[in-house]
Amino acid sequence: MPRPLPVVTSLALAAGFLGGWFSARTRGPAPRTEIPTAGVAISPSTSNAVVRSPGPLNPAPVNLAEQLRAVLKLPTNRRWSPLARITLSLDTRTTPVHLDTARQVLPRDLYYGFRWMLIERWVESDPLAVMTWAQTLTLADEREPAIQAALQEWARRDPDAALEWVGKSTSAVKREQWMGQVILGIAETHSDRALELMEKLPKGQQGMVRNGIIESMAEKDPKAAAEMALKFDKSRRWGGWDSALGPALMKWMDQDADGALAWLKSQPESLLRKKSVTDTMNQLSWQNPKAAAQLLEQLPGGRRRDDALSQTLGNLGRQDPAALREWIGRQSTDGDRQLGQLALAESLADSDPTAAAALLKTVPSDPNRVGAFRTVGTEWADRDPNAAAAWARGLPEGPARDQALSGVLSSWAKADLQGAAQYALGLPNGNGKNQAIAELAQNWASKDPDAAMAWLKEVPNPATRRDAIQSLMGQLGQEDPATAARFLELVPAGESRQNLLGNMVRAWADSDLEGAITWMKTLPEGRDRNAAIERMSWSWIESDTKGAAEFAASLPTGQTRQQMLNQAASSWANRNPEEAAAFALKLPTDTSRQQMLESIASTWASRSPQEAAAFASKLPEGPGRDDVVSRVAGSWASADPQGALGWVQGLPSGAARTAALGNVLSAWASESPKEAAQYLQNLPGGLEQESGTRAVLSSMATADPAYTASWIRQFPEGSLRDDAITTLASQWAGHDPAATADWLNTLGAGRGREDAVAAFTRTLANQEPSTAWEWAGTLADPNRQQDALENAGRQWLRVDETAARSAIERSALPQDIKERLLRGGG
Repeated sequence: MPRPLPVVTSLALAAGFLGGWFSARTRGPAPRTEIPTAGVAISPSTSNAVVRSPGPLNPAPVNLAEQLRAVLKLPTNRRWSPLARITLSLDTRTTPVHLDTARQVLPRDLYYGFRWMLIERWVESDPLAVMTWAQTLTLADEREPAIQAALQEWARRDPDAALEWVGKSTSAVKREQWMGQVILGIAETHSDRALELMEKLPKGQQGMVRNGIIESMAEKDPKAAAEMALKFDKSRRWGGWDSALGPALMKWMDQDADGALAWLKSQPESLLRKKSVTDTMNQLSWQNPKAAAQLLEQLPGGRRRDDALSQTLGNLGRQDPAALREWIGRQSTDGDRQLGQLALAESLADSDPTAAAALLKTVPSDPNRVGAFRTVGTEWADRDPNAAAAWARGLPEGPARDQALSGVLSSWAKADLQGAAQYALGLPNGNGKNQAIAELAQNWASKDPDAAMAWLKEVPNPATRRDAIQSLMGQLGQEDPATAARFLELVPAGESRQNLLGNMVRAWADSDLEGAITWMKTLPEGRDRNAAIERMSWSWIESDTKGAAEFAASLPTGQTRQQMLNQAASSWANRNPEEAAAFALKLPTDTSRQQMLESIASTWASRSPQEAAAFASKLPEGPGRDDVVSRVAGSWASADPQGALGWVQGLPSGAARTAALGNVLSAWASESPKEAAQYLQNLPGGLEQESGTRAVLSSMATADPAYTASWIRQFPEGSLRDDAITTLASQWAGHDPAATADWLNTLGAGRGREDAVAAFTRTLANQEPSTAWEWAGTLADPNRQQDALENAGRQWLRVDETAARSAIERSALPQDIKERLLRGGG
């Protein structure tokens, strides 16, 4: 059994692979041509990776494609387990070959899951082989997670070699990302060294890495891990992703529950209020509820603590009712004693429901804790429904009574559905009656849908009938969608009907796609049919892309047709772009055809940019081809800017080349702003240079705003310079308002500064409205200044009403605007 990857690595893999799935940017992995051994230096630069072939790889098992196709024949919700079993049967040494086979067969969601599971096994067996292979991948969202996972395992085995490899990278960004994974690997064997290395990381990266180190420490010394977690726990009372205390405590509880409890009891109240502590007690309550209850008694009161105590006492009652009685007898506060009585009543319900019911009569009703009333009603009605119903109706009106009645009638209906239904109709109107009728309808519909429909039609109150049908549809939509579909005729047109239909169809498509499609085709054209198509389209496309696309093409022009064709394009191009493109070219010349071609070309370019480029160049001349060329260039550039640039430079001058160049430069600028700027400066003046400059500004301003500011300073006076200043001000303000303000103060008066200040105040108003107000006052144009002051003042009133009111009243704004702002209008 392979050793599981640490949590942080698994999260990184999930983010990378699933991120790739959603973005639909996949590429067939190049076959691995070298399996390096420990100590082999692997180049950190993809372009410099040197690989040597030891001989041909063993081919993928002849039946792998057949096995994967067999998985596709299963319902959607039953595919993951057999897929996991297949990955366990494969030889990881030929992982690239397996992945290439899987990419040709599986839809994207399954392919990325398969990829993740298989690479995880490969990393365990040969991290350096994964490193070598990963560097041949073009797409960053495939390459980086694989490299990071391999690095972590490599560092666990040979930390010095892994550190040396990372240190050779020429990219500071990559070094920081990779160093975090190396540190996590080192932490599994040398936590002190890992902590020293962590201190060299940027502050923003240290938190996640530290938590991984603490997780590794907890395996050997959970007390030290818990104390370290406590030192850095920033979760305050509400908990959060940055808290490692809970996992460390759980390890400690597993190894030494008494020691962990004693340590916790000695901590100050501020620690005991933390979510990580109560979450730990929730986990402990399943293993040792008696110990968890003793600790929870010590925690400060509050909803979170009471919820944890309620769960713990329930577990204690199921395991040891006598211990729960003893615990109740020791309590001095009414609240804790009542929680214990509720838990005891639930534990007694099965063996002595009358005693449990008597106990509940002594417990004040809490709307948030009424589960025990339903449990007791259910168990009692199984023995004596009339007595149980009398008890439930005798309870005070409220949620506890409603739950008790529902439990009674639910159990009663199993033995005498007609009698329970008649009794429910005789209940007084209210939530209790509505809830009971809804549950009875669900029971009845699962046995005799026609009788259930006839009974619901006789329910006199329209609101009660509507709520019952909605509840029934929600339940049956998961269990028996074909039956649920019959009840749609009882639901009036409206948003509720559309939501119910959509949820039902989605569940139906997951369990029986062919049945759902057959039913959908019986619907007349209109909202119901469109809603059904939209909810099942993804499942249909992933199982039968060509069939789904052909159906979509037969639909009338509209949003449903266009949306389904776009989805089909993305999935189809991932597996067989040539076939997808041939299909799209046969569509009528309209917007749907054009969008499908662009989507196919973009996905195709992420896998095989030269093939996509060749396809785009063969399209008929015109704006449609220009847009496809532009999409190919942008997708190509996201993985290989230089290659994309070389292709674009070979295109004939014109709109297509200009748009494509802009896309390439935009992608390039987000990674290497200085190189993109240098290229632009070397272009001859004209439309291409100006269009390219505008295209890179947003990416460049995000990647390196300080450099972008120095670059813009070289622009000649004019609209391009003014627009660039405005773009930079808007982008920079969201990340570093202080630096943006310093830069604005260096600008001379003019349109460029005026536009930039206006953009700066719009962005800043949501972050620092008082500062935005001050800057708004520097605008020269009276109308623009008034608009900026209004916006900043409105936001300022939300966070500091006193200061904002004073500033607004003293301002030179017109009186009607002042009054509107101060009374909360406009």
